[in-house]
Amino acid sequence: MCLNRLPSVRFCRFAVRSISLAAALALASLAAAGDDPGRPVKYRPWHPTPGDTSASPASPWTPDPAELPTLLAPERTPPDFSADARWRLSDLIDYALRHNPRTKAAWHAARAAAAAKASRGGAYLPTVDLEGIGQAGYGSRSSKYEEWQGALGPSIAVNYLLYDSGGRAADLEEARQALRAANWTHRAVLEDVMLMVLEAYYLHHGVNTLVTAEETAVREAQAVLESATERHRAGVATIADVLQARSALAQARLALQTATGDLRTLEGALAAAVGLPANTAIRLADFQPEIPADAAAGEVDRFIEVAQRLRPDLAAARAEALGAEARVRSVQAAGGVTVAATAGAGALYNTGWDTLLDNYSVGITLRLPIFTGYTHANNVIQASEQSAAATARVHSLAQTVAHEVWRSFYALQTAGEKIRTTDELLSSATQSYDVALNRYRAGVGDILDLLSAQRTLEAARSEQTRARTEWLLAMARLGRNTGQLLTAGPAAAVASPAPPDPPAPPRSPEGQP
Repeated sequence: MCLNRLPSVRFCRFAVRSISLAAALALASLAAAGDDPGRPVKYRPWHPTPGDTSASPASPWTPDPAELPTLLAPERTPPDFSADARWRLSDLIDYALRHNPRTKAAWHAARAAAAAKASRGGAYLPTVDLEGIGQAGYGSRSSKYEEWQGALGPSIAVNYLLYDSGGRAADLEEARQALRAANWTHRAVLEDVMLMVLEAYYLHHGVNTLVTAEETAVREAQAVLESATERHRAGVATIADVLQARSALAQARLALQTATGDLRTLEGALAAAVGLPANTAIRLADFQPEIPADAAAGEVDRFIEVAQRLRPDLAAARAEALGAEARVRSVQAAGGVTVAATAGAGALYNTGWDTLLDNYSVGITLRLPIFTGYTHANNVIQASEQSAAATARVHSLAQTVAHEVWRSFYALQTAGEKIRTTDELLSSATQSYDVALNRYRAGVGDILDLLSAQRTLEAARSEQTRARTEWLLAMARLGRNTGQLLTAGPAAAVASPAPPDPPAPPRSPEGQP
């Protein structure tokens, strides 16, 4: 065509140059892709490079330190933590609720759900789009004239959904229930973190008390050994008494070492529960818990009823079930009638920018799906089954909640009874030990009776400490299992088993989870 139409020689040269340039760019891109080891191509097999894999099947792959993500590195100790202060239990709980990563994650998830709800509400507003096209080319209008041609066309389009068979309302309701579920989940996380701090603190307090008891047991065993040694030197006791006293002292020291090791472990657990590195030293204030004699008074049915109304995780599950029901309505609406209004305006500037063409439009769009390959019907079935599954999860969680309340209620009652029993046991064991020690020093008692009384006294101290710790843990768990831990603390479960209406999800301060 170029040879037969001589006036188009310039156009042919332009076309040839354009094709040549495009081919050169394509070859250059292929060459660049082939040189990139991270982008293998068909015509070149992959070959390993240092750092891609490990050197052998038995050696692990070691990443480049420069490529390790710094964003996921653990946070350092927050600046508002004071290592010199003596922290009370309430201070630790407040600090944990503000700095524990779990509370932060749940808080951000709730804020994301709030943004999603606001996004769904945008379906009730019109959409406005600004569009434009621009193009230029070189060509001829006839066999004698060739010139550059161009066009520029800005336009604006407005769309507004008038009716969609209830789809927007269902989507907004689903987002609203998702926000409620996220808020209740945030509240549940706050209670879980609070319970985690309480458990770590009470266990630390119990083991610390046990360490003190074991130190007393070591001193008592040392006193028995000294008495046995003096009697042996006086010739009124055999070497067997001394050896048995030494064995008892070694056993007491071993128990002290075990308790001390457990205390070090719980110090790290308490720091982690608060949201600090495990190697952070926390100085604790003195703690003297008050244990009422009539703990957990009332019937367990009342506690279960309270839990069914106040448990935040159960409320979150109910919100998720309501959201699943709204999802069913949304999917059903997708197969209904949709009516939308459209409007637009634009202009087109032609070659030389001297020709202007205006265009305006307005219209109504009607959409009614007739056949979708059974996709819509299957989507409705899927959403309905998911809604039924969410409802079943609510019933299952309600049963779990009742069982947890039942278990923690009777654990608290049992711990209270054990405290009264261990108090009597400790009083009797103390008197028995004093009598046995005085009899042995007076030369009328036997070493075996003294060591037996000593072991009984040591066991009584341990049992009393364990019973008090179990009571504190059971009290905290009952408060959490009834959903009252965050509002009134761990004593809420034993103080008011039937509070009024359930509280609303907590509102976080600005910048605080």
